Amino acid sequence: MSDTTDLALQTTQKAVLSRLASLQITNDADFVTVAEWLAWNRDVQKQVKAHHDPICEAKHKEHKSATAARAALLDPLIKGDGLASRMMSVYRAEQERKRREEQAKLDAEAKKRAEDAVLAEAEETGDESLLDQPLDVPVVRAAPIVQPEGFTFVVMWKFRIVDATKIPRQWLMLDEKKVQKQIEATKMQTAIEGIQVYEEKIPRRTRGAS
Repeated sequence: MSDTTDLALQTTQKAVLSRLASLQITNDADFVTVAEWLAWNRDVQKQVKAHHDPICEAKHKEHKSATAARAALLDPLIKGDGLASRMMSVYRAEQERKRREEQAKLDAEAKKRAEDAVLAEAEETGDESLLDQPLDVPVVRAAPIVQPEGFTFVVMWKFRIVDATKIPRQWLMLDEKKVQKQIEATKMQTAIEGIQVYEEKIPRRTRGAS
């Protein structure tokens, strides 16, 4: 029965859309013809909804139940994943900060030792030209940060708003729903700079129309 109804609806839909391709309005008769087509179209829409809405509703309930069961198991795991990831990110950032500080300390110490060695050699040999030569500073690396097996850290650039009043206009988004709500409330009396209010009459079938 369902397949038969679907086939019938498909045939009717094709007929409706095929008729649409030839529609145009140049006179009152055309105007009425398009209105008749629109009524036909809306009748077919009702038939499609009457047939498919119960099917969709049943599938929706089934899908909703399945996704709820999945969420009950998965959501706590995802939340825990986020918490653990943030803990690792915070610790990693702190270790990187400490390593930078340690590396700067090691670099300074290595440079100081190199300078002291050159100064001592210049004093011992009396060759002050040694002081003008580039320093040969040995590279001393700070201990590497622990890298958990099976994980790597990728850079993700993010942002936070610190002063919304300074954000350039091109980065702002108009709240169209809020604008539409205001226009529906105040109609032609709406005064929003940069926005033009206009009316558009949409055909609606009267009650009892067949």
